[in-house]
Amino acid sequence: MSFNKSSLQTMAIQLILDTITSNLKSFQSIDNVLSSLCILGGYIQPLCLGSIVEIHDNDGIQLGVIIDINKNVLDLNTTDVLPYLVQFIQTNEIKWIREDKLRIQKDVLPPNLLELTDTNEFIDLLFDALAYFIQIDKSTIDSLLLLQLKRRSILVLYRILNHKKLVDIFIQKPYVSIIAQLSISALLLKTYQQSTNLHLLNKHQLEQYCLNLDRCKYFKQIINNNMNNTLNDEFIIWTKIPFKTDLLIDDLLSTNEWKSSMSKRNIELFKKGRLGNDEIKIIELSSQLTGKWFLEECGITHRFPGRIYLVSENSNKLTATFIIENLQLTEGNWYFCIRLLESTSIRIGWATNGFKSNDSIGIGYDQYSWSYDGSQGMIYNNEQYPFEFENIRWNTNDVCGCGIEINDNHIRINYWLNGYFLGTAFTHQLPINSTTTTICNMLPNGNRTSYFPGVSLNVNETSILSSCEFIFHPMDMFECPLPNGYKPLVIPTLLDINDLFVPYPFSAYLIGNNIEDYIIHKRNNRSIKFLRDFINNYHLENIFILDNHQLILTEQSEGFPLTIDYEESLTISFNFSILKISNDYLDIILLTFDTQDKYSIRIPINKITNNTQIAIIFQINERKIKVYINNECRIFECPIITKFNIYILPTLNIGIQNLAIWKYSLTEEHIQRLFTSGLSYIAIDYYRLNQYRKQVNMFTFTMNQQYFENDLLIPFNELFDEIKWKKKKIEIDEDESKYFNINNGNIQLFGNKTYLVLDKSIDPWFEYTLIFDISITYLPITLVRLNEHSNIYKSIDPWFEYTLIFDISITYLPITLVRLNEHSNICIAHDGQLCLSINNEKIIQSQSKLPLNEYIRLLISVHDKSIKIYVNGLLKLDTNLNNNQLAITDKRIDLFKELDLTTNIINEDILRIECKSIIYLNKTINDIDEKMTSSNYSLESLIAFPYSIISPSLIHIGYDELSIKLAMKQTITRNIQLIDTILREKNFNKYNENILSKFGFSINKEKLKDLIEFFSQYDTEEKIINLGEILLNLENNIQTLSIDKNWFHQTIDNNLTEWIQDKSNINEQIDLTYQLIDLNQSIQEKSILTNNNQLNNIEYPHKDMTQLKYYESRISCEYQLISIYAHYTILNILKIWSYDGSCLFPLEKFGDYEPIDRMSLLINSIIKIELNELIKYYKIKHNNITYDILQSKAPLLYHLQKDIMIQSIKILIDPSLLILEYNDEYNIEKPNFKFILKLIQLFIKLISEKSIIKQEYIDLLMPVLFPESLINMLFNLFILNPLHENKCIILRLFSTLIQISHNFNLNKNIQNFLFHLFIELPPNSTSINTQTMRTFQIAIMDLIYLLIEKQKYQLISSIDITNELFKLPKSFHDLLMMIDIIKALTDKTKHTPFPEIFIIQSIIFLPNESIPNSLYYKSYPSLWHIPAIYIQIRAKIIYEFNIIFEKLISFIDLSLLPEQSILTNKIQQVKSYILYETKSKFFDTTVTITSLENINDIPTVNFQTVETNSNKSTMFNQAFEQLYNNAYITFRNECNQLWRAQYLAMHSTDQGGPYRDSITRICSDICSTRLSLFILCPNGRTNSGLNDDCWIPNIYPPNEFIPNRIKKQYQFIGQLMGMAIRKKHYLDLKFPNLLWKQLVREQITIEDIENIDIQCFTMINQMEKSIKENNSSIDMNEFLSNILDELRFEVLSSNGQTYELVPNGKNIPITISNFKDYCSSYREYHLNEFFRQIECIRQGLYSIVPGYFLGLFTASELEEMVCGKGEIDVELLKRNTMYGGHYNKDLLTIQRFWTILREMFNVEQKKLFLKFVWGRCTLPNCDDDFGTKFRIEPYILSNELIDGALPRAHTCTFVLDLPEYSTIDIMYDRLNYAITYCISIDGDGNMDEAPIPTDFESDSATEE
Repeated sequence: MSFNKSSLQTMAIQLILDTITSNLKSFQSIDNVLSSLCILGGYIQPLCLGSIVEIHDNDGIQLGVIIDINKNVLDLNTTDVLPYLVQFIQTNEIKWIREDKLRIQKDVLPPNLLELTDTNEFIDLLFDALAYFIQIDKSTIDSLLLLQLKRRSILVLYRILNHKKLVDIFIQKPYVSIIAQLSISALLLKTYQQSTNLHLLNKHQLEQYCLNLDRCKYFKQIINNNMNNTLNDEFIIWTKIPFKTDLLIDDLLSTNEWKSSMSKRNIELFKKGRLGNDEIKIIELSSQLTGKWFLEECGITHRFPGRIYLVSENSNKLTATFIIENLQLTEGNWYFCIRLLESTSIRIGWATNGFKSNDSIGIGYDQYSWSYDGSQGMIYNNEQYPFEFENIRWNTNDVCGCGIEINDNHIRINYWLNGYFLGTAFTHQLPINSTTTTICNMLPNGNRTSYFPGVSLNVNETSILSSCEFIFHPMDMFECPLPNGYKPLVIPTLLDINDLFVPYPFSAYLIGNNIEDYIIHKRNNRSIKFLRDFINNYHLENIFILDNHQLILTEQSEGFPLTIDYEESLTISFNFSILKISNDYLDIILLTFDTQDKYSIRIPINKITNNTQIAIIFQINERKIKVYINNECRIFECPIITKFNIYILPTLNIGIQNLAIWKYSLTEEHIQRLFTSGLSYIAIDYYRLNQYRKQVNMFTFTMNQQYFENDLLIPFNELFDEIKWKKKKIEIDEDESKYFNINNGNIQLFGNKTYLVLDKSIDPWFEYTLIFDISITYLPITLVRLNEHSNIYKSIDPWFEYTLIFDISITYLPITLVRLNEHSNICIAHDGQLCLSINNEKIIQSQSKLPLNEYIRLLISVHDKSIKIYVNGLLKLDTNLNNNQLAITDKRIDLFKELDLTTNIINEDILRIECKSIIYLNKTINDIDEKMTSSNYSLESLIAFPYSIISPSLIHIGYDELSIKLAMKQTITRNIQLIDTILREKNFNKYNENILSKFGFSINKEKLKDLIEFFSQYDTEEKIINLGEILLNLENNIQTLSIDKNWFHQTIDNNLTEWIQDKSNINEQIDLTYQLIDLNQSIQEKSILTNNNQLNNIEYPHKDMTQLKYYESRISCEYQLISIYAHYTILNILKIWSYDGSCLFPLEKFGDYEPIDRMSLLINSIIKIELNELIKYYKIKHNNITYDILQSKAPLLYHLQKDIMIQSIKILIDPSLLILEYNDEYNIEKPNFKFILKLIQLFIKLISEKSIIKQEYIDLLMPVLFPESLINMLFNLFILNPLHENKCIILRLFSTLIQISHNFNLNKNIQNFLFHLFIELPPNSTSINTQTMRTFQIAIMDLIYLLIEKQKYQLISSIDITNELFKLPKSFHDLLMMIDIIKALTDKTKHTPFPEIFIIQSIIFLPNESIPNSLYYKSYPSLWHIPAIYIQIRAKIIYEFNIIFEKLISFIDLSLLPEQSILTNKIQQVKSYILYETKSKFFDTTVTITSLENINDIPTVNFQTVETNSNKSTMFNQAFEQLYNNAYITFRNECNQLWRAQYLAMHSTDQGGPYRDSITRICSDICSTRLSLFILCPNGRTNSGLNDDCWIPNIYPPNEFIPNRIKKQYQFIGQLMGMAIRKKHYLDLKFPNLLWKQLVREQITIEDIENIDIQCFTMINQMEKSIKENNSSIDMNEFLSNILDELRFEVLSSNGQTYELVPNGKNIPITISNFKDYCSSYREYHLNEFFRQIECIRQGLYSIVPGYFLGLFTASELEEMVCGKGEIDVELLKRNTMYGGHYNKDLLTIQRFWTILREMFNVEQKKLFLKFVWGRCTLPNCDDDFGTKFRIEPYILSNELIDGALPRAHTCTFVLDLPEYSTIDIMYDRLNYAITYCISIDGDGNMDEAPIPTDFESDSATEE
């Protein structure tokens, strides 16, 4: 029961006032105050017995009552606990429900203060009292109690501020700014939020969390400890969660294709290209072989029902095809196996959509499937072909493997048998085998083709049993293993390892399984051992020994020493085990501080375990040390020190391992991870990084360097020797310093003996890149060979006079740069040319010479047989070789090693070559950029670790992929720990000061530079807000329009393939052409209601909570709720104020706190007023609207704009915010992309209401609402957004803005990008392989079309589109031409010309006279006056248009709504021009493909016809109860009769007649008052206007859900419509055109509403007209009040009920200020009044027939498809009539019959006649649809009985027994009586003894 003011509320108000006047500061009455506040509304109502609750589930929201509570499970923190027993109010169903699914339904309204006596004085006092509580100083009272007082006071304000007068009083006081400040307090407070996750919760969840916390305290479940104190005197248990240390970390980080268990991320990667169900379920495809096959479990590792048996009991030939339910493959290599059991006649292969199986057709029989039968050695695709690769036949128990490779257009199917590769059976676009020219088409459905595996079993007269066994798990594929590169179809099990690892430490020691890695020696001093730092190379000098993976400390040691030089927080962790200890020890020293006053920390011996885990947190500023030992912890006091030494575990014989240091405090969650998962992932990363360094690395040298520090690069000056190489790696040469130029930081090689040996990975390299920064100081000399024993060496100085007379040969010795292998070298010839030497012979050399004595950048790039050599970026040598002559097969590379080291050709003191850097990569570099032109450019980016190396551990730490990639882009590092630091600190801009370039691509570079300098210091919220204002206010001064030709690729980081990948995890159907709606998933209403009230599942982690944790969580809850309630209060104030609309809200009342946030859509009316103010200003001043004017005239609009900019900047700084799963409207702490879009859509909605705003003012406001900086910001969000769904929304926003106003522009860079993107993603692109990608591509295409249209009419500043048009695909040009044709066809003025290329020719079969021919067109009266030549032209245009349409339809997505695609909308506009045959061809194909094979056992529906008068027992309800659950299957059956109608208590056997009669009766119920689903339209009830016989859906309150049963009944009606379409058994339904329009996705118009309710808009139309025509001198408010004094914001619905148009609408009067809003809301209500009901009908219809092509039909065409033609065409029936006995068409009796039917019967009598003879009320639409012909048989009776007898009908066979009546009048009377009174079906099928009527009164029923 609802009431405005209870006695308790009166008492509460008085108590609050009394408390204020008393000594409040003592707070002696605080409990009373809190109680009073609760009564007034500040109360969180708990769930208790008798509570009325809303139940939120998948079926919507229903009301219920809690009737029992299971208190034993109430506090169990699991999602499967169901503590509340609820009884549903509507259905009386009783069910146990989870807590998060329930919400309290309050039934006590807040008090109406205006009804109190002494109102003004009382209200003033109450507001002051509440404000006093809100502002009270927290030092006067316990902070938690104070916060509760604040929170409940604000909640009371929210509830009582429910009237404009009260709001007006309140804002006169100085309290609004205080509430506004509190509304953003959650943003300002950080202390308590860090310890909780409460920012993820919404209002309801926070309230429930509060209750749960208080309940825990009440029941004393909070652990009482002394954590609030500075120190703890004893250890406490900090966690009860066990440490699961059995996880295989190396498995988690490995990158193999298959693992039986994977993380969530790895599973997502694994599933790429696999859509559908994760669970494997085998089904028989045809659904018509029930009982002829069965399944058994099989498999060893993977047990599932996968062993199939097909049995033929009567030895008939039978084929059955088995597939995996709901599985589609779109990319990747996939594999499965089949074990052959009984019979080997089996076909194994793959199929795609379009493949249909029955009992004689198996896989491979058509173009949509491919298979192999090893028993015959044949492969099949529409035909059979020999599998020519192997002459092998399979046998019983063999295992056949089948794999498919899908990579764009590269598709093939391979087969294996018992592990032996048989060969490739099918390859796309190649001949199926060598004996045929038939090309294999593996894309029969185009680029969207997807595949699923299938197996067809065969049985026949010789083999009545066939069976096989599916094998999906690799562990079960031991006979035919999973081939390399393939993935199995089974999904790995999920490892719950998200956020598993502790963050990367700064240093880590003694980790991993390889003890050899623990110790490191420096090459220059082998005597000193260091403990290896596996992360940052901060190695520690070590004197202890290692044993059994532990560092052993002895009792004589002082402990393990560490130096602490860090002034903030620090964490140290390690494991230890005691090796030996005396029994009398009570405790041990954990660590000792080497300070002036010796200080140590001791731990009890009883805390020690075999492997004790320790974590020590130093909070130096707070002088605390917190020690965690296993699951216990204790806080110790810390001395005041800055730099000190500590000694770990002194004087003990212990073993230490897993030592790590973090330069900050770990949280308890991190420590939980540390103790659970350990640090072995760091060792795995270390090993992986080392392996990668042998593939990609860079060596540079420093000044004063004395030796080679990295053992991967070692010098040699003698012949290579493997043993010496190993020795040199660990120990330097005595004279190694001679290689270094200590002044310049490079290495020098003298003489011809010195060279370098580079350690590479052991695998051979066939593609690689080597880059040297070198200087050649000496060219090779000429060697003169006298004979085989003697040489002469020429001196260095030139000879001008000399003579040589010898019998000699001359050899030119080159300088070797790199030895590739034992045969191939790259050298510098004697003349300075580069050359490639094979077997010491020059193969090819460069044309130009290398410069001497200057540094050059030499790049050698090898790809397989090709080699390219660049010098300073210029290609100098390019050639191809054979036989792997360029491959580096050794595990080392020799650099600068001369061919002959034994002969000292160059003196040892002569400098041969200098080198300052060496880079090698085992991949080819093809893009030679500016960095390669000089050795001065850094190449660090080339050797940076790739994402695949860096990401695995970081992902398991908990960082998202997008953030990792962003951090990697912002800093070039080879250190994972540094990336971890960037991610943890979210300090991206610290590492990249160029953050502005992300959203400033159109900013002038000089001004961008100035902003960057200023922005580099942007580290606060305030500065980001200032930046947003700068970008808004100074936009015109900082924008420029330059186009960079490379901007497209730079924007997407030169990786289009990665960029266009949708990052969502939704498994979607690829091709929606054949999609049927699954009604079992959910009944969707979320798009209909304004609020989506579905609650998220939330757990309340309060179990075993400590007192400190309770206190922190409770405080955090209060702060969050204070912010939310204050936020609600502000919005409520704005909402109440906006209903009047007479003036702007004084936003200055908010002070400096603008409460603009996620609920801003509620202030729609205020923004409308502000826009009107701007328009008024323009009318008066005729000046442009500047931002100063915007701030003064439209402050709220300005703040919203600024908020969009601020939030966008935050997202651009941290793009990970785009993928947060919590986008809760109450979470105002984080930027929210959905909120940004909502605001933009709000702006668009306001500016696009042309009925309210003229186009002139729309053009004026466009640049104000959407400045270029805002559009640029949106575009950057488009670039960064990982989800195509969001990308599409932004593209559609741009498209909408272009259409709204000529003044909207996209800058040239954006246009350039979009054109490039569309060129990369044309309509037929193979990248369009998912529905999401297709929708994305359509959105791009729409926008490109609009840009071209705008350019065509020169409406926008654009790029040179002419050049871009030539690059667009031909299909798009054809599409543009089709759109031009559509514009010409739909132009009512007929001024739009057709495209020139669209030339028509005469149609030869029409007359060609130029004057009208009324005789020829007598059947088409509307054409009588039109000359034939014009008809010819129009017919040809339509014909040619349909040809083009058929060709281009695949490029248009008809599944999109008109508002989702401009091109789809264009097609919708010309549906009437698309030939019915064209539509039907496409639609009928989808109907055929989605039909099910004949089901022999059709269901029987029992009808109790005696009781059908009651609502519950109507024929419709009986059919619904028995058919609805399986209607989606039953109604798609191919047989003509879908159910067997059994009329109980009647003698009928259904052979067709009762079935058709039941459909007719069901339709009769639908359009009647016997059901509540439909009501007669208002025109019918008032007997006025059109369509007075039409029935409309019943009306349900707009703010309430339609009951589930009603929704399902509407769906069932849609399913009956689908059945009528499939079976052409038309339904006798009388629905208005608006219902059919919504079913084909057409917009309902005002005219449609007036056609059913002629008076609907009369009142508001007249009022609008009166206002428009009224003299402005009259007071409009007085005028309106005189006309409609009682009019409020309410609407009279079509069923006569009154509903509020806005909340509290019944109390809001209509004024001149809000009249336009009222009219808009009024019309919007009526346009959407039936939407939800018809949507349910549409869902039902689309669950039976695919809706993809149904949208091509017009509303009248769909009505005809469902209901048949409105008139019964007697001539059509006559053409399909046969005659029995002596009857024929010329007999007088027959002629009389047709005369009666054609001329004497009215429409209703004709329907009754058809029902009498056939059980249905409609005829088929054409001759071809007559499955059964009408037959008239003579009714043989004696002459004296003929005229008294009634005709007899056989409804099952469509037969009429007609007596030969003597006159036409008698025949009319007898027929009319029979069809009117003799329509019951009795004795149907009993033909033996038909009753013979003896007189007119005999009841001759319809019978068989």
